[in-house]
Amino acid sequence: MDWIARTSKQVSWTAGVCTGTFLLHKAGVASGRRVTTHRLFHDTLQARGEVTVVTDARYVVDGDLITSQGISAGIDMALWLIGALHGRDHARRAREHMQYEPAPPISLTNRWQLDWTSVYTLVYPLCTVRVSPRLGALRGPAPSTKTLQRKLNNPRPKPPK
Repeated sequence: MDWIARTSKQVSWTAGVCTGTFLLHKAGVASGRRVTTHRLFHDTLQARGEVTVVTDARYVVDGDLITSQGISAGIDMALWLIGALHGRDHARRAREHMQYEPAPPISLTNRWQLDWTSVYTLVYPLCTVRVSPRLGALRGPAPSTKTLQRKLNNPRPKPPK
């Protein structure tokens, strides 16, 4: 904790991704600041006091402190920081270089509903990966058109809760 507190005073920016915000809090770096963390831990962090937890933003900038909710929000945060330090064009090039084009195949309203059309639109033309909602990406040839059509028309049932 001492290293975090000491180092944060010597740098232009201090960043925390996901539950890393708890380390910033414990080191005193986040005291009196607006921050965020993984959504499952918003209340826990707020209960520790001395911070205002923002629950409706993927990342939060408060002066020289920047925090994000989770892993993909951390990517968004990093791209924002690249833009702040080196300009928007540089951030765009970084995004392009890492092929960051968020297009989640799972609906936020129903976490188990896989949108097969989106997945196969992206994966099927590559003919290198096939996707299963239960097993994730599998190596091997893409499914046949007949199999694809069956999947689109008859999605797998929801897994038990």
